[in-house]
Amino acid sequence: MQEHRENALRRSEPAGRRYAWILFDADDTLLDYEAAQVRALRATFTTLALPFDDDILCRYAAINRALWRRIELGTITGERLRVARFAQLLQQRGLDADPQVCSDLYLQMLSTMSLLVTGALPLLQRLQPVCNLGLITNGLREVQRPRFERAGIMPYFAFAVVSDEIGAAKPARAFFDVAFAQMGKPPKHAVLVVGDSLAADIRGGHEYGFATCWFNPRRQPRDPALTPTHEIARLPDLPPLLGLAEN
Repeated sequence: MQEHRENALRRSEPAGRRYAWILFDADDTLLDYEAAQVRALRATFTTLALPFDDDILCRYAAINRALWRRIELGTITGERLRVARFAQLLQQRGLDADPQVCSDLYLQMLSTMSLLVTGALPLLQRLQPVCNLGLITNGLREVQRPRFERAGIMPYFAFAVVSDEIGAAKPARAFFDVAFAQMGKPPKHAVLVVGDSLAADIRGGHEYGFATCWFNPRRQPRDPALTPTHEIARLPDLPPLLGLAEN
């Protein structure tokens, strides 16, 4: 793994390619966060002998999205998010449980979930020999690092930036400052950000001066105010877009 990272850092320009660096978002780009969330939440509620149904799942997902949006806006901390989402969920459903206990168990369960999005590993195997790769994620430190290791993806990356570890989240400039420094501050036009979130990945990358690629498997409509440099619906579509022939 260390050899891979050292080799990546020595590559300052791509061999005939447009981008020297590709920064990948993690959740719902490389890792299947939606499936992991369902499994971890079900396991948590089952372990605590709490009822679990589709309504619980839908409420939690909505609460979690809203709170992570506040993380992106910088109006809430990761420490507060950890417990607040369960406090709100339990209150909404009238369930008698300790939100701190729920949070601790859920995070433990989630940290073991390392499901990959279809095509993620072959993509990294294809790109790593010819591009420098970085991993950028808005996530909690005790969850993300174990998931990355379990998924077996870290040998392909020169570094990983986790928002909870640095106190800044995408799309904030401070987050991308850390990633930029990790890359050795290459020309910004030689950096491509790939992610599923228009608000975090695409906006953040664009405002920092990087090229962007929106991973849009559900073919959602674009935001008229924000146009990514590229757009793909499947991960295997990325290498041809970069000028890489199929193996």
